[in-house]
Amino acid sequence: MAEWKFDEGAAHSAGGSGAILESGVYYGVFTEAKLVSTPNGARGVEFSFEESDTGRKCRYIRVITRKNDGDKAFGYGLVNALMGLLKLTAISDAEIGEDSNGQPVRGLPALCDKPVGVMLQREDYWKSNGTPGWRMNVVNFIDAVTNKTFAETKDGKDATAYKNKIVDRPAPPRPGAPVGKSHEPGDDDLPF
Repeated sequence: MAEWKFDEGAAHSAGGSGAILESGVYYGVFTEAKLVSTPNGARGVEFSFEESDTGRKCRYIRVITRKNDGDKAFGYGLVNALMGLLKLTAISDAEIGEDSNGQPVRGLPALCDKPVGVMLQREDYWKSNGTPGWRMNVVNFIDAVTNKTFAETKDGKDATAYKNKIVDRPAPPRPGAPVGKSHEPGDDDLPF
């Protein structure tokens, strides 16, 4: 017979998803920064984030740093802004584990376990199979204490970017759907 011991934390979180599901500014740490590449050859970093106060998580936050032709992508500047906020002048990738096939996974551990603010925007989209999905995109990073972006810090400006309302980005009309009809994405694509 199995014995159960009361877990107040688990009881308190019952009924909640424990995931960050809406656009906004969140403070916490990255628990993982894994190097990834897309099927078309673009490369980037996939972050897992945990909010400090609530423990809510957001996984699979992809920041594409290089396009498939090798040119810098928007995310290249974001990762450099994060490095600047964390006062890192250089970082190296390292093996951080194995994938489900036993292959080594490389990441950027220097970006993890340091307090940071993340401005996240929820984006709804249609998957290639026609089902709804969603993802969280990084708008910018901010200092966890001053609320300043790297640019605001460097330029000696007041912290203002974090005050901007971040609105969800709805999916475009579903391919083949009648105009005027919409479908709310389900929770089958939760990033946790």
